[in-house]
Amino acid sequence: MKKLRLLYVSGLSLLLTVGLPAYAQFGGGGSFSGGRSSGRSGGSSGGDGMDILFLIYLVIEYPIIGVPLVIILIIMGIFGAQKGQHYHQGRTISRGRQFQQVSHRESALAKITQVDAKFNEDLFLEHIRSAYQQLQNAWTQQNLDRVNHFISDSVQERCLINFSEQKKLDYKENVEDLQVFSPVIAHVQQTSQYDIITVKITAQMRVFRTSLSTGKKVSGDIIDGMFSEFWSFIRKTGVQTSDHSLFEHNCPNCGNQVELNQSEKCSACGALVKNGDYDWVLAEITQASEWHVKDDNQIKGVTALENRDPGFSVLHLEDRSSVMFWRLMKSYHEGKVSPIQKMATESFCEQLQPKFQKNNNGERMIPWNPAIGSVDTFGIISDKEGYDYALVQIHWSRKAAQVLKDGKVKPAIEAALQHEIYVLKRKHGVETNSDSAMSSAHCPSCGAPPGDSSTNSCDYCGTVLNTGSEDWVLDDIGFKYEEKIELLFRELETSQLPPVPGGISPATFIHEHKVASPRSQDIMVWMIHIMLSDGEIDNKEMDLIQDYALKSNIAQNQVEQFIQGVQNGHLEFRAPVDQEESRIWLEEMAAIALADGKISQEEKKAMLALGKKVGYTQYDIMHIINKKRKTIYQEVREAERRLRSQQKS
Repeated sequence: MKKLRLLYVSGLSLLLTVGLPAYAQFGGGGSFSGGRSSGRSGGSSGGDGMDILFLIYLVIEYPIIGVPLVIILIIMGIFGAQKGQHYHQGRTISRGRQFQQVSHRESALAKITQVDAKFNEDLFLEHIRSAYQQLQNAWTQQNLDRVNHFISDSVQERCLINFSEQKKLDYKENVEDLQVFSPVIAHVQQTSQYDIITVKITAQMRVFRTSLSTGKKVSGDIIDGMFSEFWSFIRKTGVQTSDHSLFEHNCPNCGNQVELNQSEKCSACGALVKNGDYDWVLAEITQASEWHVKDDNQIKGVTALENRDPGFSVLHLEDRSSVMFWRLMKSYHEGKVSPIQKMATESFCEQLQPKFQKNNNGERMIPWNPAIGSVDTFGIISDKEGYDYALVQIHWSRKAAQVLKDGKVKPAIEAALQHEIYVLKRKHGVETNSDSAMSSAHCPSCGAPPGDSSTNSCDYCGTVLNTGSEDWVLDDIGFKYEEKIELLFRELETSQLPPVPGGISPATFIHEHKVASPRSQDIMVWMIHIMLSDGEIDNKEMDLIQDYALKSNIAQNQVEQFIQGVQNGHLEFRAPVDQEESRIWLEEMAAIALADGKISQEEKKAMLALGKKVGYTQYDIMHIINKKRKTIYQEVREAERRLRSQQKS
């Protein structure tokens, strides 16, 4: 018995001397030789052989000790190997993505400077800082006259709808203590038509409301703190930087102070300055929690359409979709079809009209305080019954308001996060007028503004605008899970998709993005909903929610609004409908967490807590995390190889 105890102690000693160095080396990421030499000196190589012989001796003579010891060592070796592999993959993801971002950005900027020697990054960013301040002033004044020449129609329409809402409730929003920190270029994209530079702007300000009629303060601080946004600016490829800038209120073509006529041309020289032919124009504003890099080449049908329509761009398609969204909001507010009529088919307008009906009390509900999170093109179906169809997803949030019998508006507490698919169509063979790409609300024939008449034709030239014979028109709106939309997605699946990263099959790629495609805010609301399933959110669960919000750039006031909305049942949102869809959402959550190559303990705990409440075990969640890490690792490695190959050539 004494001998057996001695062997047990010897076996434990062996476990510590053989097993632990492997764990520390793989799990800690240290070098193999360093891990070895730090534990021994002198004749350590001979010791390894003696350890193995002694282990064999234990297995043969004392299997009750030797066999469990071997099993433990194998498990620790596998665990250590996995830890080391995960560490390596995380480092590769982090390093690779930084390399990709820097290389892509520098390469794209170099191409711009090759054809535009005057382009200066510092001056460009200084102009963006100025543009940001000018737009904040315009917001406070509820007047876009001083900035209209460097913003697209979709940005303009967004502001006008918000101004209309504010005026109906007799207030304006005041901006004070504005500080704009150093803007940085986050992404540069080049298409056949445009250069697109996206700038991350971090600012700090205080926003409060005052009455338009009395000038008195009517609210506390709506915003008070630091936040980030991503602003995307476009310019036609090959344009040379002028000595005169739109951001300094000068026409880049003639140098005069810029004033736009009704066709949005410079009143002095007639140049169409806001289409990107002369200077950068603000095309899109995206919140930090919603921004992501988009690759137009990965969108089904884009390349084929560009070959037939050289002026086509996803940028124009999405800008026009945004204008349709804001014009639709205006239709709801006014209770009539005319604001959207020139951009939507007759059949769509017929289906829309009943939604303006009042109830027995002479009241109706309307969307209030709408905000677009993102606009993403899923694909284009070409030559379907003589038309091209585009599927564009608009991710947006809204509150609700009640229009009373006397026309006054009473905001309600209902709110919603929605993903709607806009189905746009255009006659096959129509070519894009690139001169009006950023003037999407204007007549593509004469360039005039849309006008307010209740007709489907231009108020100035008489061109019929809603048949798809001039430009894209809105034909339908639906959700991904509706049969009519699913049928269109199935048509996308019938064609060969462009290559997708990581060796994912095209069918899997389109299925997973069609079924769920949640964003950070969706996952946040889902987390809150799950955490509240037992009636309350405890301190640990709140910590998990706050950690996720911080990682996903979701503001604290938004988190509080989401919690209140879920608690009182007045926040509409679509959570996963079954366990399989929950898995896809958990995979997306893992992808967001692994954006920097590593997943924190807090993020892991959040996924484990969510997974447990929807029927997944800890093993299932770890499998999801590890699989997603491997997929991202493969994508990054492949992208890095392509970049290095391009640099060598």
